[in-house]
Amino acid sequence: MFRRRKQTTSGRDKLVEEFIKAYPVAKSNASRTVFDFPVSTSTGVVALQMTLPVGFPQSRPIVVSRTQIRHHLFDTTMRVVGSASLQTWTEHSSLSKTVESIITDLQRNVPIFLRPMPARSPITYVTPTPPSPVAQPPRPPRSPVARPMNRPPPQRKPAPSVGPVWTPPHIDTKFDILDSFNTEELKKVVESEEHVTGLIDSLGCFAEGDKKKKELYESVTKLTDSNLGEKPKFEELQRTIADLRKEEFKTRSTLQQLLETQRDILKKFGGPALRKQLMEAITKADEKSEDVLQQFVDEESEIDAFIKDYKNIRTLYHTRVAKMERLTYGGESRASQ
Repeated sequence: MFRRRKQTTSGRDKLVEEFIKAYPVAKSNASRTVFDFPVSTSTGVVALQMTLPVGFPQSRPIVVSRTQIRHHLFDTTMRVVGSASLQTWTEHSSLSKTVESIITDLQRNVPIFLRPMPARSPITYVTPTPPSPVAQPPRPPRSPVARPMNRPPPQRKPAPSVGPVWTPPHIDTKFDILDSFNTEELKKVVESEEHVTGLIDSLGCFAEGDKKKKELYESVTKLTDSNLGEKPKFEELQRTIADLRKEEFKTRSTLQQLLETQRDILKKFGGPALRKQLMEAITKADEKSEDVLQQFVDEESEIDAFIKDYKNIRTLYHTRVAKMERLTYGGESRASQ
């Protein structure tokens, strides 16, 4: 009485079956959402892992490398981000062809392995056998080693300097000239700013700093004068750029007007417009020929005039029909070529 509904295969299962058929070496988990498969290159074997997310095939698959490599397809987290077929993934894309494009790129552009490769392939599915227990001989007691109680802290190496290092000038903190001053003279020096300034100038310990300050001022002044000398040149370049921008704006406006004119012309004299006008002309010719025929049937016109008028109108009608067919089928043939 009741027909059994046929079990339909979803798009996800079709893509998975197609991938397993194309890559039988791929190992998957029980739910067939994670696939591990090796890729052989000229420099070694790359272990790839593909994960199918919950929204697959609407969501794109995730492909990562279990081997630390450097390649333009992979980012720093070893995830494939540079594959065009993976970036343009849709629910109608082929899973096997997407993986094939990644493998082809890996084999064509050899990756750089960031870690030394082992002697065999990193993808092995062999369960190791635990070793049988063996009685171990007792270890001999270790002799105590005397360790120093007060170990000096390790000395850190100074960081390498980058660029020139400025060394401040040496300034004496002991002034021998003050030894010959009595208490009254020292009070005068402390209380009077002029005495302090004169005393400092007489010492000469700040002469090198004043010299550096003067040289710095001269270099800054020279650089300022040089920049001010280049100012007219830059102003002239700014005016030239402003003129070029105005010309560019005018050119863009003219181009926009020409494009609008072109659209109007195509709209008025393009293929669809010509077909519409030609169809209206064909309809008018056909209606006019029917009117001439009706007049002859109603005996409103002579036979000679009817034959002449009817022949001319039908000739015009068929000519326009031929032009319509040539315009229609000729455009289709050119489009197919």
